[in-house]
Amino acid sequence: MKVKYFGLICGVILSGVFLSNHKVNADTDERTINFSGYEWTVRNSLSLQGPGPNYFSGNDDSVWVDDAGRLHMKIKNIDGKWYGSEIRNKQALGYGEYRFYMSSKVDVLDKNVVLGLFTYDHNSNDAEANEYREIDIEFSKWGEDESENSQYSLQSTYQRPDRFKMFNSYLEDGDYTTQSFNWTPNSINFESLYGHYKVPPADYFRYNSFTYTGDGIPKPGLATTHINLWLLKGMAPSNNKEVEVVIKGFEFTPYTPTEIIPPSEEPEVEVPPAETQLPEEEPEDTEPPSTENPQPEEPKEPKTPTVPITKLFKVVTGTFIGESNVQKAQKDLFDKLGVSANINYTFKSIPVYNIVTGEFIGKNNVDRAIKDLRSKIGWNAKSAPTGNFVSVYRLSTGTIKGKANAEKVLKVFKSKTGLYVVTEKVSGNTYKLVTSGYIMGEEKAKGQLNVYGKIAKKNNWVVRAEKTKDSLPKYRIIISGFYGDEKVNTYKQDFQQKLKWDMHTQKIEDVNLYALSVKNIENEDAANTLINQMKGQLHWSASKQEQN
Repeated sequence: MKVKYFGLICGVILSGVFLSNHKVNADTDERTINFSGYEWTVRNSLSLQGPGPNYFSGNDDSVWVDDAGRLHMKIKNIDGKWYGSEIRNKQALGYGEYRFYMSSKVDVLDKNVVLGLFTYDHNSNDAEANEYREIDIEFSKWGEDESENSQYSLQSTYQRPDRFKMFNSYLEDGDYTTQSFNWTPNSINFESLYGHYKVPPADYFRYNSFTYTGDGIPKPGLATTHINLWLLKGMAPSNNKEVEVVIKGFEFTPYTPTEIIPPSEEPEVEVPPAETQLPEEEPEDTEPPSTENPQPEEPKEPKTPTVPITKLFKVVTGTFIGESNVQKAQKDLFDKLGVSANINYTFKSIPVYNIVTGEFIGKNNVDRAIKDLRSKIGWNAKSAPTGNFVSVYRLSTGTIKGKANAEKVLKVFKSKTGLYVVTEKVSGNTYKLVTSGYIMGEEKAKGQLNVYGKIAKKNNWVVRAEKTKDSLPKYRIIISGFYGDEKVNTYKQDFQQKLKWDMHTQKIEDVNLYALSVKNIENEDAANTLINQMKGQLHWSASKQEQN
């Protein structure tokens, strides 16, 4: 981290401007919204308050939930004053994983804007002694033109370098990210992912993370979840534009403590005292051995001691797509639960598809289409040339003698056809009228000629479709990374419905499926405990089996 940012943050904290000054003092009634299954209070203040300080608007055009369940928050100029926005969960959730599904580009916020996803305790008697139990994910450049735009932190009175991390979020190909922190008694694990995932499908989806395991991790108290959007020092955005952030959803997974099963104790064996005399065994009645023609005794088979049979169990996870994903899962299992597992190939695979559009003519058109795709469905996409080209045409009239005559015909032609045309010199004092825009492809040229040729014929004009020397390349849009026939077809239908484009699926490869197995578990309760830990802390499905 750069020294100048550390100085900036410390100085601001000491002056009470931001980061640790989230105290809520509402000037007016605060309304409630429902978002992601929770009730949230919308902050409303007509006087300047921290952080910032800022005014906070509780209006329904500053904070609202749309028909799709997405949260919208805005920084607005109301009657000449800039207002931020903030919501806080009515429920104190405690230890667990706090996950925010972002649908806005957090990397391009104005340098004076701050977006915060955090916990804060307003109500506990010991809140101040515990730094208000503030755990933050924040996005801001803190007023700098060139600065990291993101940070994780566990707040402290003097911002300790070991308690936070600054980094850059850079979202080249889309808006969707998942931001989370997992708060446990002994650690706080922050994570930022490209896309919306509980578990990233591959390592490169995780673009940053940070784990704090030092002193001062607070107990939950009455800390609640907050989301706010505000202005550094109350300054207007440097571009003087309003700001809107969209959040698709919020999820909370409660912390499940790891259950330690003590080893079973061996039963004590009662040993008789040394002076105790054991009863003598009565001799068995035996016949004297015969001396005549003794027969050799048949050898007796030794008795095998009886050993109690112990059932062993194994726990098998659901499937992971690809070798790199299952290797990461194996590492996560050991790092988070301290459990070693074997990687098993399931002898199954899953097809990987792209969704591909029809052709777009020209780079400008395909770039606009990709932007439209992102705004309507929120997915990243790329364009690729198809190798095909389209000829460019224009409509032109017959020759007209004299510049003045050409200008007169031009006015009449425009009024009759509505086309934008210009005069073009043919030679000497001879001119013709030509359309100024591109007509892309022979079919479109014929269509326009059919329409405007009829108008020209009524006015005794000659109009023809004229092929130019120009041509434009064709592109298609590729949306990648869909696993399985059912999933790709579902998404394709959804995209087609929203975008009204022709689309088809393109199979890329088949990827092997793997599972993890934990063997030699000595009892069924221990197997069930491990399954619950996998579900609660890793979000995995798993099952137990008797081990042969």
